Amino acid sequence: MSNRKFLYPLIYCTLTAALSVGAADLQIRPKNFIVTPSTGPVAEIIVRNNASAPYSGTVTPTYPDGWQVAPLAQPLKLAGGESKVLSFAVEKGLDRKANDYPVSIAANGYETLTAEVLCASTPFYKPKIDGKFDEWSDAIPVMFITNGKKTVVRSYWNKAQFCLAVEVEEDALTGLADATEASGADAIQFALSPGKSKTADSFDGSSVRYEFVVAASGSRWKGDKCFKLMNSGDSLSVAAEARELQPLLLEEAEVKVKRADGITRYELTVPMKPMKPLRATAGREYCFSLLVHDPDGTGVRDMGTVMNLNEATRIPQAWCNWKFAKWNGIVPFDNKVEFGFCSSVH
Repeated sequence: MSNRKFLYPLIYCTLTAALSVGAADLQIRPKNFIVTPSTGPVAEIIVRNNASAPYSGTVTPTYPDGWQVAPLAQPLKLAGGESKVLSFAVEKGLDRKANDYPVSIAANGYETLTAEVLCASTPFYKPKIDGKFDEWSDAIPVMFITNGKKTVVRSYWNKAQFCLAVEVEEDALTGLADATEASGADAIQFALSPGKSKTADSFDGSSVRYEFVVAASGSRWKGDKCFKLMNSGDSLSVAAEARELQPLLLEEAEVKVKRADGITRYELTVPMKPMKPLRATAGREYCFSLLVHDPDGTGVRDMGTVMNLNEATRIPQAWCNWKFAKWNGIVPFDNKVEFGFCSSVH
């Protein structure tokens, strides 16, 4: 295939399961909480009938001990190929430092699905970008492991900036100064988009997407850099090109990359003003996804893999290509996973 497209307790993520019994084929997925459970979020469950025959039954979720959720169950009727989102109000929930929330979901005619759901939320804060992670204790971390190597992702937002801190456990760091097209470069790549619509599991229908790549640069460019790969309104044809990075430099970004004890730490901000369609306010849903490029180690790490998204959401050209990216045949998951802006974890 051509090029195209730690430091914290274990974090479990949303689980998708396709369970087949008789003529029906249901795909069930509990969505991430986009605000902390103690603040009373709406817990949403996506159910899709992949069969041509209709489905009729009752969906009954069970949340962690001590929680109060209403209603206790909901009837469900789906035509062939139809999907719906079922909403359950969390009237009493408890936050867990480890950010793992066990959920089981029963549907008539199916084995009970058990899953761990995370709180995928971005608190309000303005950190100093200095390569130190002292100010990130109130961020809600997402951790995933790829071939034995950890990645921990944390985020903040404020009126001026989207802020990101990523810890990458890797054997070596190849910055842009030392990268070649053969070797590739170590980097993180992330995408931001407006939230999904309230019907089924479709997105808002817009093509709005903001995509960035961040790398240590060394002597080729002074200081560590962020490049904007895609802007609102850009054609998807942009994604297929192995783009030169220098013309895409985002001068307004603040970036610091440091490495110590086998961990590469990326700390950065990108300006919020050019991303008005995100409409960043506390309680609003948005979409965030992230890849780690580790060409001399684990290859491309995809945060989407721990979201257990349906394999159908692996979409060619869902992510932009760039000169030093080494995909090695990997098609990542689509770059739209639900997250939410919140005022504070407290």
